Amino acid sequence: MGEIFERERSATELGFTGERLTGTMQGQIEIEHLHRYFLARQASRGLDVLDIACGEGYGSALLAQVARSVVGVDVSDEAVGFARQSYRRDNLRFLTGDGRAIPLGDASVDVVASFETLEHLYEQEQFLAECRRVLRPGGLLLISTPDREVYSPDGSTANRFHVRELDLAEFHAALAPHFPHVGMFRQRPMLGSAILPLAPDSAARPAITFEQRGRDTFEANAGLPRALYLLAYCSDRPVAPPSASLYIETSQIELRAAEAARQQEALRVEAANRAAELAAARLRHAAELAAERSRHAAALDTEERRHAGELASALAAAHESHAQRMAVQAAAVAAMQEDHARQLAAECSHAAAAHARVGAIEASTIWRATGPLRAALSAAPGIRRLGRRGAKLAWWSLTFQLPDRLRQRRQIQALIAEAAAAPPAPPAPIPEPLPEPAPAPLPDPLPARTTLSPVALRVQQRALGSLLAPPRLAITIGLVTYDNDPAELARCIASARLALAQVDGPGRILAIDNGRPTPPTEGVEWLPSAGNIGFGAAHNRLMQAAFAGGAELYVAVNPDGAFFPDCLAAIARMHAAHAGQALIEACQFPAEHPKAYDPVTFETAWASGACLAVPRGLHEAIGGFDEDFFMYCEDVDLSWRARAHGFAVLINPAALFLHAVTNRTHRPQLWPMMLRSGHVLARKWGNPEFVAWAEAQLASLGEAPPGAEPKPVPESWHDIPDFSRGFSFSPVRW
Repeated sequence: MGEIFERERSATELGFTGERLTGTMQGQIEIEHLHRYFLARQASRGLDVLDIACGEGYGSALLAQVARSVVGVDVSDEAVGFARQSYRRDNLRFLTGDGRAIPLGDASVDVVASFETLEHLYEQEQFLAECRRVLRPGGLLLISTPDREVYSPDGSTANRFHVRELDLAEFHAALAPHFPHVGMFRQRPMLGSAILPLAPDSAARPAITFEQRGRDTFEANAGLPRALYLLAYCSDRPVAPPSASLYIETSQIELRAAEAARQQEALRVEAANRAAELAAARLRHAAELAAERSRHAAALDTEERRHAGELASALAAAHESHAQRMAVQAAAVAAMQEDHARQLAAECSHAAAAHARVGAIEASTIWRATGPLRAALSAAPGIRRLGRRGAKLAWWSLTFQLPDRLRQRRQIQALIAEAAAAPPAPPAPIPEPLPEPAPAPLPDPLPARTTLSPVALRVQQRALGSLLAPPRLAITIGLVTYDNDPAELARCIASARLALAQVDGPGRILAIDNGRPTPPTEGVEWLPSAGNIGFGAAHNRLMQAAFAGGAELYVAVNPDGAFFPDCLAAIARMHAAHAGQALIEACQFPAEHPKAYDPVTFETAWASGACLAVPRGLHEAIGGFDEDFFMYCEDVDLSWRARAHGFAVLINPAALFLHAVTNRTHRPQLWPMMLRSGHVLARKWGNPEFVAWAEAQLASLGEAPPGAEPKPVPESWHDIPDFSRGFSFSPVRW
């Protein structure tokens, strides 16, 4: 007989989180976890062992039965506290710690057990380096992780607790840089569990498995097919591989057989009872039916006579009531006609009085004397504009805006004069719309924390929402593609899925292609292409679908960028901190956008559409992008309209979005396209100086300005835009 050992159980239970195995779990999930610890127990005899991500501690307790010492480490204070109370041995202790910074010294243990931990970490390289650091020379790492190809095949529901799952090749590639000697097993639960080597010793033949795949269909395989889990043993030196092992679970079979017999007997008894009840019911129904027919025949004559009398009485009463109602309605109509006649007479009297007043005004000396002036103004719109400018001049003087307005006007006139003096052909080199960053390291966008007062730091934390718990939020990401590099697009989509996994709430990825057939992409819902309709129009279609599908936040994204994993979580916290009343831009890296923003409140003049979060409330209040802009300036216009309606426009430095565009070659057609968009923006927002400058630039390139007339905004909004700094539309930081 082999070794007999017992599993220790806690007197209390730790609540199930949805992922960590606790004493409340039974059946197959319990079997597969126990089998891995049984295998580690065999390799831990007389050695110092680390159980990383130990959970409630049942596995550490199993290892401590044979090891010299065991340390269980978990990131959860609750789990570590439960383990300390439940599993007590002289050679067993539990610590709170993070696998990315294990709280043990270098070369302090002989064995590290890490089961179902790696897939929960984004920093997998750092975790494996920590495992290698704490192992002594010749030490052993036993590590398992789900095989993504079997555990999460295409079309399956993702495990929301997993950050990054690996397939076999990726698992081996992650381990090899840290451990020169890596051996692989596969594990598959099957009324018990099997752990078989992936590549057996060359002197041994692989295990042959037989599996029933249908009623009369069977499959033979060398090795273990369709295994859910990969398990590796790793060391810096050659080590003897663990034995292939089986965990045989018979109690489940016996329980199922007993349960099937019990259910069969219960079904037999129930069927007999139902048959007896049905026969009795049929007899009762036949007797009741006969009695009912007799009662019905006797009552039919009496009912018909009573009904005829009631019908005659009802007809007489209805006739009398109808006559009374007609009389009342006739009286009401007469009263209404009388009231209408009185109102008409009063209105005629008012109209006659108004006509008399108009006649008196037109007959007055002042009206006749100012007639030529009114005619001249009607024929001269320039004079009317001069009048409006005079009114603006008076208002700027009263509100102390006049010096700034005059300085802006002089700057734009200088630009116009410079453009007019330049030779029309050949075209000058295309200027950059935004200044290129200097080659030196860019300054930090935020002042050092030591330069901010405690009050400013609190304001900064409230603006970021950094003290809030992550809110539950339905987020939809929108991509507009056009001839994008497939590798860039795949990177963007993968990063979007990773970032959505960090947010509590449903997430979707919608996309539309401006001109090509819809490409099939895993995890992305493609809207039918409507041709090359432009950036704003395409995002409007995506926004409409997103909010119709229940989204609370729409994030417009350039497909050539990529999310940092915590980007959307940071945006969600800022969204909650401002009660959904803010347009939020992610911070672009490695080179930030140069426009300025407040380092404490994070308010900015406008938000870039490279990665832009639009809340449902803003969309309902002002709509989406203005489709008069084909490309460029639509995000500036949306930001200004948001500010005019009382929404905040913010940038979130904690929400990072990779958008490396500083080293790209600009296509010649981009500068005229920007000028046309700027021309539309200036006409819409009432800035004739910028309109004239854009027209002069287009003329120097042999281009005509756009002919469509945008709908102007109210004049009360004209103090919002800043056209004095060219296409920056804002002060810049460098």
